[in-house]
Amino acid sequence: MDKGGWLNQLGFDDFAFGAVVHGLGGAASLAAAYMAGPRIDRYDYEGKIKHIPLHSTPVNNLHLNLYSNILIRYFYIFNLC
Repeated sequence: MDKGGWLNQLGFDDFAFGAVVHGLGGAASLAAAYMAGPRIDRYDYEGKIKHIPLHSTPVNNLHLNLYSNILIRYFYIFNLC
């Protein structure tokens, strides 16, 4: 691998091509979100946002909190140990 690139001279080291993988994944997800467009029936005919029933219930917030905590804990365990 060539170590004389301009990013390497600035101190950047792409370990296992992580920046390439995450950059391509982000670009692909952005393109997919653009192609999918907004959710069906999100807006009414006047362009105002319609209320989506049961969209933000306490059960959904509980799951979000639980899974976020699990993700953060295992991220730190994996990266710091």
